[in-house]
Amino acid sequence: MREVHVVVEANNSIRDLDPKRRYFISELEGILKKLKGEFRKNGRDNVELSFTLFIKNKRVLKAFIDFNDNRSLEESIYLIIKNASNWNEATKNKVINDFTDFLSKEKKLFLDQNFKLFAIEVEEQFSNQDFSFSLEKLKQLYDLFRDRIVGSFYSEVNDIAKAIKYSFDDLVLTQELTQESLNDVENFSMFQNYAVASRYSLPLSRLDKCLRDSEVYEEVQRYLFEQLALEDYVLALKKNKEIETLLKNRWYSIIKKGIVISSEDDIKNNIILPVLSGYLQNEQKDQKSEEAIIVFNINEENESQSNGQTEDDLLNLFSKHGFDNVAEILVKNICQDGKLIRRLQNKKETLKIEELIECGFFGRFEREIMEYVATLDQEEVKKVLYESSINKGMDFKYWAVTEYISHVTKVVFEKNKS
Repeated sequence: MREVHVVVEANNSIRDLDPKRRYFISELEGILKKLKGEFRKNGRDNVELSFTLFIKNKRVLKAFIDFNDNRSLEESIYLIIKNASNWNEATKNKVINDFTDFLSKEKKLFLDQNFKLFAIEVEEQFSNQDFSFSLEKLKQLYDLFRDRIVGSFYSEVNDIAKAIKYSFDDLVLTQELTQESLNDVENFSMFQNYAVASRYSLPLSRLDKCLRDSEVYEEVQRYLFEQLALEDYVLALKKNKEIETLLKNRWYSIIKKGIVISSEDDIKNNIILPVLSGYLQNEQKDQKSEEAIIVFNINEENESQSNGQTEDDLLNLFSKHGFDNVAEILVKNICQDGKLIRRLQNKKETLKIEELIECGFFGRFEREIMEYVATLDQEEVKKVLYESSINKGMDFKYWAVTEYISHVTKVVFEKNKS
């Protein structure tokens, strides 16, 4: 936490000061000196400003700054402490000693104008949060970034401050670190590395571009959605999400070590290839993945055969693996008519209307859809229509299918009433 700072109250007559800021004494001293000169020039030297002094984040005193007073802010604070009637001498001496010690450290560090600018910029980024870095930690961060700056420090300082704030939000607000744990040397070192690497690395969005250009990633996608999805589409989506998570975790784990991701080759060699290679090796050990490949191979072999044999093969596979993905197989045009749907219905297996909607069967299996809807009660149909509208939004294809089913349902209900 900051050793010493001042907070000013809002004043409509003074718009140069921000009541949300935690001002450094040296910083506020310069602002007040400038304001006093302007007010006297314009005949406004009777303005007063209320302020609160904090030492180690604890409120010490509240007082007013008289713009007609020639004393500096530092002198005014010393005078206020000495004249405090409700403090004993021991308390006054303790506050004065702490204030003097912390202010002398601030003045010494602020002799470096670049550090002063850096500290102020960082503090501005954190003005809306109940957190501030100590001067010691600000100096450590400053030294780390300063060594990487090639051009003008002034031109980079705002971006550096934003990178520090971004890293704080990412690590602290996501509860990987706490504000208290940043006091630990090892944790703060990790935070420093993360902040620096975040500032000078490519944005995470570049990972998506590199994935689109990656042949290995293309092969993984082909495996998931041309093989595994035939057996279990939900599982394919789940595994695809797992890969996305692994890639992002790998990205962040590298940055947390302070390693800068500076090129697309870095992304390819240090993130994409290691993650995908490890994932594919794990998949080879997964028996379910092997079964998905078997399903895909049988489907390819049977496409050139008769519908009857294709249906028999698929039915046997479905009996082994379950019927939840019937529509996913059908959409591959393995069966050219509605026989498989009817056979599955006759076997009293689950065939969800949502699966037909998902695969866009509107127009191909109107009669089968109508027959299936006729077996549903009104509450089931309402649930189907509601879930479909929520999941599909305003996409025209799904809207058309939903409207069609709604129309068929209405006809069936009217018929039942009569």
